[in-house]
Amino acid sequence: IRGISGGMGWWFMNAADGTTGSAVGGGGKTGQAMLIVNLLGEKYVMHTGVDKLCANENYSLGELPDKMAIVSYECDASTKPISNCSIYKSLTRGENIPVRQIYQRPMTIPFRGLVLQCINGVPRFMDKSDSLYRCVGVLRFDKEFSKNGKERKYINNDYLHRKEVLECFLKYLLDMPCLDKYTPEY
Repeated sequence: IRGISGGMGWWFMNAADGTTGSAVGGGGKTGQAMLIVNLLGEKYVMHTGVDKLCANENYSLGELPDKMAIVSYECDASTKPISNCSIYKSLTRGENIPVRQIYQRPMTIPFRGLVLQCINGVPRFMDKSDSLYRCVGVLRFDKEFSKNGKERKYINNDYLHRKEVLECFLKYLLDMPCLDKYTPEY
């Protein structure tokens, strides 16, 4: 992942409603996330949602030292408020976090990868400070690509796994100018 010096958190979110998102999918969030996972390689990606990361169970991070990204295709964190988001903040900032692997000594590591969550609604946190929202970028998906209300599953199930499609996207990405820093617009 080019241009990331610390961690980086992104929320891919439907943009049907400016504040709460939408419960409707079909905007391409999962397809974009799946494309990133396929480009990185499945063995370098940990699959878990923001709600699980915030549960502060360090054992769930045991596989993290070998990973380049944490991805959740569908994360439903908008229904129940999340009480503790310190681990999530640390992951998205590239700070040191405690990791416990079963039958091994605990360790502290910095995570320098991507944290990507596909969400249909804004997660609710008990922490009311804005510090969490400074750790993530939100990419809104304004379009709906489903056909007559039905998702076109062949895109995710077939096209995004084809070697020639991945090579095309990789060439496009490598030819793009590198952004050294993401600066959100408020």
